[in-house]
Amino acid sequence: MPINPDAAGSVGEPTEISWTSKQSLLYALGVGAGTTNPTGFELEFTTENSDGIVQRAFPTQCVVIGGGRTPDFGDFNPMFLLHAEQAITCYREMPASGSGIATGRVGDIWDKGKAALVYLETDVTDPEGNPLWSTRAGLFLGGEGGWGGARAVGRRRRVGGGALPPGRGGRAAARRLREAPLLVRRPDPDLECPARGQRPGRRAARYRALRLAAPHPQGRRD
Repeated sequence: MPINPDAAGSVGEPTEISWTSKQSLLYALGVGAGTTNPTGFELEFTTENSDGIVQRAFPTQCVVIGGGRTPDFGDFNPMFLLHAEQAITCYREMPASGSGIATGRVGDIWDKGKAALVYLETDVTDPEGNPLWSTRAGLFLGGEGGWGGARAVGRRRRVGGGALPPGRGGRAAARRLREAPLLVRRPDPDLECPARGQRPGRRAARYRALRLAAPHPQGRRD
């Protein structure tokens, strides 16, 4: 079955999600936290047991935690799938560990002629129902367009619903990427390889779960 334009707006079943302190540490190290100053201003993202330091999580981690069950919107060839865009809206700071309820839905579906542009959205709340974050991902599906649907996106939408105010589009920001190497790390036998569910070994070196090996300057709390 090809892409189903009528699936736009359909909502999936709420799903419980959770994340741990170790996962937050691994994400922070993976995006290069602490490379410019391992014991400096980003220490709260790369340590969980230093005196006087409360662990924090990067807000972009919500993209990789997972979302709710996405309703079916048709079939497509994953070989021709491109990640067109990604947006997040954080309603408050994401805790270093916790749980929540994720609800996925199919957003807009646009006919781009030779491709389809499908938006998948997720709203996450804490167990009490308070909003945590919303995500919106655009999938460019080659070979799935041409059914005669609308092509133009029109006004940009704010993640979580609602149109952006006039005059907020068209801005560009430039930032120099970090050139420093990643922090020195060592395999942690207590962590499993995220890709295969196996413990780190020579054959799974590229999937190793790594931890910060630099000493904690403010003392450890074991």
